[in-house]
Parts: sequence; C-alpha cells; structure tokens
Amino acid sequence: PYVDVCTALRLVAERASSFGGDPRRVVVGGHSAGGHLAALATLKRAIPAVRACFPVSCSFDLQYGDVPPDSNEGRVYRYLFARREQDREASP
Repeated sequence: PYVDVCTALRLVAERASSFGGDPRRVVVGGHSAGGHLAALATLKRAIPAVRACFPVSCSFDLQYGDVPPDSNEGRVYRYLFARREQDREASP
C-alpha cells in the first residue's frame, strides 16, 4: 500500500497542472490506515510536492515492543510485518 500511495501522489504531482492545479502545492490526507500512509509518505519525503498532510484517527507509532501476540498491538506484528524490525520503518 505505501508504494501505491507514493505512486498515486507522484501521478497527482505530474498531472496537477493539466487539471488546473499547482503541482508544487499538493495536500494529502486520510483516515485511519489512509492517514497513516499519508503521514508516512509525507514525513519520509516520498513525494517532494506534498506541502501539507492532515491524517485523521490513525496510529503513527507502530513500535509496540514486546506485547502479547493476541493483543491488538500483537496483531499488528502478526499481520502487517514479515519481521518485527519493520515496525520502525513503518512508523511515520
């Protein structure tokens, strides 16, 4: 999904002027997982054209450490990451 977000934002920046937009003033936002991905792409400077981001109701820090596997945080490790070490990279 992160790669898809970056691809979509890159396309928006490339094509904004053809729709009357300013490619140097892209604003991105999202709710829940979409907000997390928007923040991740913005803070990692994946797309230089992004000037503002408004994430809503999302988690930014996915570094939960040693948590029970059946907890909500444990499910993040089980379902989202191939390796526990990926939690830092996935946290905006």
